[in-house]
Amino acid sequence: MSETFSELYAQLPRGKRSPRNAVLLGLLVLRADKAASAVDSNAISAELKLRLGKAAPGNVPDVLRKAIPRVECTRVAKSGLRWHLTRTGVDELRSYGLQVSQEKAAPPARSFDVAIVCALHSPELHEVLNAFGGESKWQSQPDFGQTHIYKSIDVPLSGAPPLSVVAGAPTHMGLTATAIISTQMLLMFRPRLIVMVGIAAGTKASGRNYGDILVANPSVDYASGKIAVVDGVETFQPDPFPLPVDSRLHTLVQEDRRTREGLDEIAGTWGGARPRTSLNIHIGALGAADQVVDSEKRILDIKKNWRKLIGVEMETYALYRAAHEAPRPKPLYVSFKSVCDFAAAKDDAWQEYAAFTAAQYCRRFLLKNWSVLSA
Repeated sequence: MSETFSELYAQLPRGKRSPRNAVLLGLLVLRADKAASAVDSNAISAELKLRLGKAAPGNVPDVLRKAIPRVECTRVAKSGLRWHLTRTGVDELRSYGLQVSQEKAAPPARSFDVAIVCALHSPELHEVLNAFGGESKWQSQPDFGQTHIYKSIDVPLSGAPPLSVVAGAPTHMGLTATAIISTQMLLMFRPRLIVMVGIAAGTKASGRNYGDILVANPSVDYASGKIAVVDGVETFQPDPFPLPVDSRLHTLVQEDRRTREGLDEIAGTWGGARPRTSLNIHIGALGAADQVVDSEKRILDIKKNWRKLIGVEMETYALYRAAHEAPRPKPLYVSFKSVCDFAAAKDDAWQEYAAFTAAQYCRRFLLKNWSVLSA
């Protein structure tokens, strides 16, 4: 379907621009034309408010119930009711002169427990695929015309249903590209948790070394703010809107940091050269901006506003913001990025090792804690 909601709504005869038909069109443009691609009423409401503003129907669940059999609902465990357009609904829209095709709709095949986003295909996404058994174990998600390529896998869990994971990488590095892929994955795959995995520049501090895992709590857009002249001096006044992670996630990571369970094993399974230091976890403010930082002075400037800054990178804040503003039910979100350099005299020597430790810790964290996070 190439037409937008606005174009289709404009084609409706004025006497047919009812709340019911607006909801039918909403389901159509959300590609919810089959039970497998059904969406909840919150997603429909968000779409209609975006397109119609104050003219959007006020009680979408009531409109949906009265629209049966043009729509149908299915109950999804722990997710409530989800709705989809039926053949009767498509035929009714066609009766108004709209050129719509149910067969061309492209719903995602399924929802997932976890979505993983990596800034780069290599080495970051490559190491994520390896951490969960190797790329040959992953399945390619159906191509519905989206820009990105997605891989999925079902990971066995002891005494529980398999953990379903989908992973992908954006077309470019940076906040904008990450916001785009994160939003698309949230809307297509409806994950309960979305995770950023990869590499970052660490800040120099006692005990922080190559390969150490940085957990962003909070993530900070350190370049957001106002540049003003104060007493004749140009000054940056930050306005970062920090985003924290869920308290449960923080507690679980904090326990891993305390016990160091599995960290030596992760480091020991790396097949190449590795630092002589122990692998550790650091929790704190991780700064994000569309800047590759190769300057100690720049780090010191950022730390004037964030004294306990643990590192800088270019993606996490975009993923956190996309999840923070996602339709209900909102997913949990977290970032595992490992230190590949210290934002000065940059080189690629430790990138693969850092991508490896981040991916391996992500896998261990999910397998160990999913029963708690999914409760």
